[in-house]
Amino acid sequence: MKFFTQAVLAAAVLGTLHILLLALAPDKYRREIKAIISLITVITIASLLSGADFSDITSSLKEIELSESVYSNDELVKKDLEGRIEQYLEALLSEQGIECKKISVGTTIDESRRIFITKASLRLSEEYSDRDPEIRELIKTRIGEIGTEISYEDG
Repeated sequence: MKFFTQAVLAAAVLGTLHILLLALAPDKYRREIKAIISLITVITIASLLSGADFSDITSSLKEIELSESVYSNDELVKKDLEGRIEQYLEALLSEQGIECKKISVGTTIDESRRIFITKASLRLSEEYSDRDPEIRELIKTRIGEIGTEISYEDG
């Protein structure tokens, strides 16, 4: 059964490799690519027939694939959401005549996979410091109760 599983996995990987390489390669290199894939296939089959054990590789690949996909998907969602909120805040403040030098937003994902906005950090020109309560109230009204850090600098 182990041999069969490894053979099917090898065939799937080699088939996918074959299709991808042929689809991406220019016509003039197709013959060379087919030769290389045939050589890799022969080596793989010979290794399987000689009793090479690829089980450690396949189990490691499955673990890596699972952990990376969950982590990268969560991080991609967080980064995308943070970017959209930053753009929203910039447009919201711009409507009020406030130019932001820098905006960053923090989010978290809980164990139920719900996303929460945890903070917003703004860097503004010193000229807007007298509008601090207005800015905080605008963020509270439009986004909700989140930690809002506002720093002011000259220029």
